[in-house]
Amino acid sequence: MKRILPAIFAFLLILGGFGSLQAQSNRVPWQEDSPLTWNNFTRIPDNGRGYAASVYWEMSYNMEWVVDEPVFKVEVFAVKSKSWVKKGLETPKLLAHERLHFDIAEIYARKLRKEFANWKPGDKSPDSLFNAIMKECNAYQDLYDSETDHGTRPEQQAFWAKKVPQELKALSAWRQR
Repeated sequence: MKRILPAIFAFLLILGGFGSLQAQSNRVPWQEDSPLTWNNFTRIPDNGRGYAASVYWEMSYNMEWVVDEPVFKVEVFAVKSKSWVKKGLETPKLLAHERLHFDIAEIYARKLRKEFANWKPGDKSPDSLFNAIMKECNAYQDLYDSETDHGTRPEQQAFWAKKVPQELKALSAWRQR
């Protein structure tokens, strides 16, 4: 029995590590020079939706105290198992539209990093700041889809394709290190 318990514990550690690896491989971190591909869209399409694709992204943060100073980490990643595209509609233009959604999420991650850079105890809670940024981000995502009609208005899509990289550049001091 004494030999079985360590073996079971080792198996559970390996299994837990495998689950962690699976979760990692399901996430695509935002990177400036690493575009999304249609391989990052693995969910069965939502045919009830009126649009052709959806990149599902998430933003998260954590805070640690290091020598009495808060250190924040903010991440944005696409979730493959929740991102989808309707079969036969996998065009470069549609992928570029979805990539801009991901880029917009990174804009707001940078805004959150900027807020956290000045955060001190007694200020608004980190959760409050995060929730406010997420609300702004979601409204901006909706504006993008509204103005481009989900990427079907070429002039507006071209406008946003210039605007979003400019905003990323303006916030480059707060990109992930």
